[in-house]
Amino acid sequence: MEMRKVLSEIRARLGAENLTNSCGVRNCRVDGTGVPSDPVVIDVDSAFDTHNKTGTRCDRILFYMNPVCGVLIELKSGTFGSAADVAKQLQGGADFVKGFIRAGIKTACVPIVFHGNGNHQAQFKKLRRETVNFGGRKFPISKDKCNAPKNLARVLKRAKALL
Repeated sequence: MEMRKVLSEIRARLGAENLTNSCGVRNCRVDGTGVPSDPVVIDVDSAFDTHNKTGTRCDRILFYMNPVCGVLIELKSGTFGSAADVAKQLQGGADFVKGFIRAGIKTACVPIVFHGNGNHQAQFKKLRRETVNFGGRKFPISKDKCNAPKNLARVLKRAKALL
């Protein structure tokens, strides 16, 4: 299947009312400069409501072609309390979105937490031990600061998901 059709299918299956133009919320902006054009950005809270889902979830999910990459985004404008809680939120997004990707479509996954100031190094150390399961594989959780220039592209390059 042509990769552009995969993104169109994801858009259609989720519904336009659950899509947004921004990866950021509140006081945590995500700069999409340097990321492939025409991504699908899902407002996960809205999508959970529309599809009658409950439970823990991340804030945004972004898909772009590389050939297909799903980026799970959790936004914490200040500190985050528990690395395990962040991992659960990202895992909730992964579990939700896999139902919208046609079987057989190879999809890379990059779970990310964007955070503010004040996190202790011990939190980051615990976060490095957490993973998100997607498509039978475990993906490490990446991190970067909210509101930093090109923060999304920087994380995707480190994760080797942006060539």
